Amino acid sequence: MNKTKRTVSLRLNKKMHKEIKAAQRPLAPDARQYSDTLTPDLILKKYPKKTVKAEKGMLKGLEERFGAIKSKKMKKHSKRTNCAKVDEKSPPAHIHVEGVRWIKNLKNQTSDQRRRTTKQTAKRK
Repeated sequence: MNKTKRTVSLRLNKKMHKEIKAAQRPLAPDARQYSDTLTPDLILKKYPKKTVKAEKGMLKGLEERFGAIKSKKMKKHSKRTNCAKVDEKSPPAHIHVEGVRWIKNLKNQTSDQRRRTTKQTAKRK
C-alpha cells in the first residue's frame, strides 16, 4: 500500500545510505558551535590572582556549608521513629485501632476453623 511508485537504482540507493551515515556521525571539532556563556573562570581572569585565590577558598567553603545545610534539609527521615529516648515499659502514645480489629479477626478465624475441624471429624466417625 505504501510502496513507492518508482524503484531507486542500486547506485542511487547506495549514495543515499552513504549520506545518511555521514549525517549520523558527530561533527568535526572545528564545525561545532561554541557557547557564548560566561563561566566563573573566565570572569575571574580579569581580577588579580592573589585576591582570586583568597576568595576562591572562601567561596568553596561557603558552597560546602550550603551543600551540607541543603542535604540535611532534603535528607529522608522516618516519621515512625522517635529520636528521643523513651522508657521501655511505657505504654504507646497512640494505640492503633487496627490492632484490636486484627486480634478480633484472628479470634473469629480460629473459632471457625475449630468448628470446621470438629464437624469434619464427626462426619468421618
